[in-house]
Amino acid sequence: MIRSIGIDVTRVERFKESAADEVFLDRLLTDVERRCVLAAPEPQRQRRCAEVFAAKEAVMKALGTGWNHGVGWKDIEIARAGSGFDVKLNDAALAFTKGARLHLSLSSTKDVAAALAIAEKTDELPDNNPSL
Repeated sequence: MIRSIGIDVTRVERFKESAADEVFLDRLLTDVERRCVLAAPEPQRQRRCAEVFAAKEAVMKALGTGWNHGVGWKDIEIARAGSGFDVKLNDAALAFTKGARLHLSLSSTKDVAAALAIAEKTDELPDNNPSL
């Protein structure tokens, strides 16, 4: 059963300067995400940065946290896992899962990055279990 859905769409061009700004990257990305973004060739860095941004926004919306509940950028980590993505949450974000399993889908073009996060309510998971 779906508990909630979050979606975000962002323009890749918005990250043209941000993808090279160390202060911005430190504020937005975990170490794992930073390695992934910086490993990309220069033209793809801003797109990867936009993808991570959209994914984190979508997850925040699915969790119902927005910016008002103490969940920040680094409380959510987006990592590639096989052909999909893995969402890892730290304690601040984990408290909002309420036993839900998170699913994430990302899509991007050279101009736009979009993310869809679904929080699936599962009876077999104990509260605060973010396993995917």
